[in-house]
Amino acid sequence: MFLPIYLQRVMGLSPSNAGLSLVVFMVALNTSAGFAGQVLGRVRHYKLLPMGALLISIGTVATLGWRADTMTPLSFEFMLILIGAGFGPLPSLTAVAMQNMVARHQLGISVGTMNFSRNLYATMLIAVFGAIVLAGTVVGQPLDSALQTGISATAFGWVFFVAAASMSIALIAIVLMEEKPLQTGAELDAQ
Repeated sequence: MFLPIYLQRVMGLSPSNAGLSLVVFMVALNTSAGFAGQVLGRVRHYKLLPMGALLISIGTVATLGWRADTMTPLSFEFMLILIGAGFGPLPSLTAVAMQNMVARHQLGISVGTMNFSRNLYATMLIAVFGAIVLAGTVVGQPLDSALQTGISATAFGWVFFVAAASMSIALIAIVLMEEKPLQTGAELDAQ
């Protein structure tokens, strides 16, 4: 949500170029998700893959926060590739891990709860990110003029640090999660 605003207000890109620069992020995200799906189909122990991927994303987002004011378009694109490659596998891998942990008759409840929790947390994070970005604007200034006058790279740096902290919480949750070997279809039918 805030990457296009960062690209426009801090790096000075046009709205079209800001949108186009996010294409590499989406390509890396979807490619790594597909690759993780292929790997997941071949292993029975799955925790190391999302932990490693999340470590890549955390390190990259923290670096982005640290260098928010000195980022060049090329280095930013490289960072987006790493973030996409690291974060891409997580939604599907965590869904498979969660489905592997619950009884078969609770799959619907668990998937619904997981999706609701993800959406709720994402909504709260977007509100926090917006509050951080707008904290540096003049009080009482209309939102459109606040965005036009520019937002400091420091505010976006804090947004990236908060995103890295949020991902760190997810990493802790994955580390603490019990790893059960993935069940095959025959094992599920036997239950």
